[in-house]
Amino acid sequence: LSWERLQKFQAGEFESMNVILHGENEIVMINRTQQYVVDVRGKKYSYDKLVLATGSRAHIPKEAPVHLPGVFTMRTRNDADSLKKFLKPGGHVVIIGGGLLGLELAASLRYLGIEIYIIQLSGRLMERQLDNLSGQLLLEFVEEMGIQVYLNDQVEDIDQGDITNLRINLKSGKSLNADALVYAVGTRPNIEFAQEAGIESARGIIVNDYMQTNDPNIFAMGEIAEHRGKVLGITAAAEKQADVLANYLNGDMYATYEGAVPMNILKFSDLDLCSIGIAEVPVNSEGYDEILFID
Repeated sequence: LSWERLQKFQAGEFESMNVILHGENEIVMINRTQQYVVDVRGKKYSYDKLVLATGSRAHIPKEAPVHLPGVFTMRTRNDADSLKKFLKPGGHVVIIGGGLLGLELAASLRYLGIEIYIIQLSGRLMERQLDNLSGQLLLEFVEEMGIQVYLNDQVEDIDQGDITNLRINLKSGKSLNADALVYAVGTRPNIEFAQEAGIESARGIIVNDYMQTNDPNIFAMGEIAEHRGKVLGITAAAEKQADVLANYLNGDMYATYEGAVPMNILKFSDLDLCSIGIAEVPVNSEGYDEILFID
């Protein structure tokens, strides 16, 4: 898809809502005492209420040689544009990670005629969203697409051949040659600058039912918000949080966020797959009944 079709907001839409947007800028510091933030250029912005919605970045394992040409993460437009330069029909791409992002990227590249290998550390695809049986059914579907999947395996090391070729050695002893390698192994919330300001956090920034942090004038939502011990990286939760926060800031004390049901849709062109709620009974938990219907 073109970049224009992917954008949720069109040019001029923010301005029509009296929103001033400062693009290609980053907030690096919060002064909670005097209530202002500082951007990467040193400019200050004062606030009455501050909403943090800084999202996540791609998680990069410590041993990942991201300095090598042809090694990528997949999170931003720049990531996608950079990968495109290494793609060619009949080429080979290795994807590390068999979750939603890894699978959707694999399907898209396979549609372009590229040979795909997926390396998955666990014993099934989408292990956070699917149980063993549905993971096996998905694996069969993916392999029928011509995508090779290596389960219970991981990268041992990566050698660079020439500038357009990588040799990926796996812990199982197998070796793969590829034009590019993409890490799709989860995300990390962008909360460091908030932590430095003393805003309470665990996996994400801890918020109450109003999306309020331990500072009553600072709020957090989206992928960085940790509510009742849960961090949800799904659009439906972020939109729900935004509604609650907008109502609360307009004086509605009855607007509270009660959480959201985890829901993930795998975006394949010829497969409808949706996972809602938890996929398996938590270990050593009681009070669950499991009903299995297979068609």
